Amino acid sequence: LFSSTVSSWVQAVVILVLVAVVFVLLLALVLKVTGTLLAKVAAVIGCLVVMVIPGMMSVDGQQDIMGRGAPSPLPPSGYAQFSQGEMPQRIESIVDFIIEQGDAGSIFTIGMLNAREAAPFITRDVPAVAIGGFGGGDDIFTVESFKAMVGEGKLCYFLLPGRNERVSAGNQGTIVAYIRGEWQDVSLAAGLPRGTLYRYPAPEEIARHYTRVRR
Repeated sequence: LFSSTVSSWVQAVVILVLVAVVFVLLLALVLKVTGTLLAKVAAVIGCLVVMVIPGMMSVDGQQDIMGRGAPSPLPPSGYAQFSQGEMPQRIESIVDFIIEQGDAGSIFTIGMLNAREAAPFITRDVPAVAIGGFGGGDDIFTVESFKAMVGEGKLCYFLLPGRNERVSAGNQGTIVAYIRGEWQDVSLAAGLPRGTLYRYPAPEEIARHYTRVRR
């Protein structure tokens, strides 16, 4: 939990000091000299060292709240650059565009990298899938399993971060590269910046599946 907040050398020092404190206290218990100055000092040092990591995490969290260089691990999608007032209209326009194309019959109407991006669609009863889990970094899909999902007609559209935004390495990066390389960029037609909304070029049998579902 704290590996991304506290430096590795701090973790090492805390662990080594705690090991030494435990050794001294156990030795004091065995020798029945727990009232000595050394044992008392060891106990105090142990209590202080235990507080180092949560203390540093608290300071770091406070800096995030105040906006002093807080990290932003979640890349914004194609619609996230708009103001909160514009957001509902933009989402509605994306959904209307998908329906107009006749592609709204899949299990998931649209996909994105993380749950933050999927939430506004889900709260509007639009089926959406976050392939990277809550934060966008979970390897839920491999590129093979993702291709299998879209090949079965379960997903037809994907909302990506802008091309200048960094995407997590691993499966997500491979999937994003596949989408940008082989899917159709329909961003401008949907009123979004280029390179953000992509459509899977569904085979005829998948298009017929969409038509049956809508009827």
